[in-house]
Amino acid sequence: MKNLKKLSKNDLKKVNGGSCSQWYSVDSGCGRDYYMCGDNYSSPRQMHQAMMELNEIKCG
Repeated sequence: MKNLKKLSKNDLKKVNGGSCSQWYSVDSGCGRDYYMCGDNYSSPRQMHQAMMELNEIKCG
């Protein structure tokens, strides 16, 4: 088992991925709405491609 060290408040400020700076509400088109974190994508095109894949999964 891996030993984990206790983080100080200053250490926590340096942790990446702890929160999302911009959430987007997505209407899937079939009544299954969801949210996507914009921080996870390097370009609008990449986010759009992920959104289309998720819509296909959610709506079948």
